[in-house]
Amino acid sequence: MHLSNGPNTTTVLTKNLAEDMEARQRGAFTFVIFSFLAIYAYGKCPSNLPLEIGGECFRLQTDLFTYSQAKDNCETLADFSTIVSYMTKVPDKLAHQIKDFIYSKLEKTYVWIGFKTDDTDLNKPIEEREWSFHFDDSTVIQKDYEVWAEPPTDSLLTCAVINGSQDFNVLAVDCGGPRLPVVCMKKSDKCHDDNKPYLVYGDYCLLAVNIALEYNKIEGTCKPDAPTPVKDKEMKKYVVNAVMNSFLGGGVFVGVTKIESIYLFGSRLVPKALWGEGEPRQNYACAGLALQMDGSVKLRTLSCDAKAASLCHILV
Repeated sequence: MHLSNGPNTTTVLTKNLAEDMEARQRGAFTFVIFSFLAIYAYGKCPSNLPLEIGGECFRLQTDLFTYSQAKDNCETLADFSTIVSYMTKVPDKLAHQIKDFIYSKLEKTYVWIGFKTDDTDLNKPIEEREWSFHFDDSTVIQKDYEVWAEPPTDSLLTCAVINGSQDFNVLAVDCGGPRLPVVCMKKSDKCHDDNKPYLVYGDYCLLAVNIALEYNKIEGTCKPDAPTPVKDKEMKKYVVNAVMNSFLGGGVFVGVTKIESIYLFGSRLVPKALWGEGEPRQNYACAGLALQMDGSVKLRTLSCDAKAASLCHILV
């Protein structure tokens, strides 16, 4: 076969091979780009931003930081990563993750409430013992107290805690035994403290202090206020809500800050539907997502200097 008048065979093969390799490279490049986009489109978020919502990647940061530290932390997680800068509602998936984190902590939770008995009259039946609340020195007869997990039968158990494993009912314990957190309550009407991030729960102003304390240290920890009394079932539910949110540091910081009297989410006004009941209270200049009494997750004002959880978002 005579090929002298046509293109050189080697040249043709080389050209075809080059075109084939170029096509393969374009295909590989397209595949890489598609795969990168698919990470976000199909929920395969990077391990440090593992929460996929609507094709975008988030992280519920449960280590506690101040607001400025939370912002800095979010920016270290990935290129274009930042604290969440806007939302119109709390996605169900995020609300579930926040609540799942809280509920995972409850079973092992015990908290001092400033409830004790000094009634050691051995001639008196144990169910007739008188117990008192540190908050106001009010008293209750043991058998008349309605929120016992189990009415105490051991006369040596003279202090009490709320018990997470038993629906946060009250359990008698040895005063010198466990070291536990305490819930404090402000005695003044104004629920604001520059040094302690008190928050409103119903008609009460509460602060769950998550450090291990001996019973004889709780009064000084709460001073000038006092350990929170749990006098009945109605009061208990607010104390429990405060304890639950304490695992978040009071809430989950997002990019809400106050300028004068206006709260902005990034550069926009905070949607009214995002605020919890009674919010914004103007007490503090930042805000975070917190568990509400009705089980929803909405915004509440927080001190920017409080140490709280935070929500990060990768911008793509």
